[in-house]
Amino acid sequence: MLTLELERRKRGLTQKQLGEKVGIGPAEISRMENGMSKPFPAYIERLSKFFNIPGDELFKEVE
Repeated sequence: MLTLELERRKRGLTQKQLGEKVGIGPAEISRMENGMSKPFPAYIERLSKFFNIPGDELFKEVE
């Protein structure tokens, strides 16, 4: 699991809800969480600001 998914779940958000808050489609959130899509720099920036976590940390594996 990536930090992105962990932080989303900690906040009790669905992929759709997160997407609505940061302007990214839920399918793209899913692809990023599953490592199937390299996120655009603008997406990394939006997610980083939302979670207040450096962008490179959001895409690291956690237990």
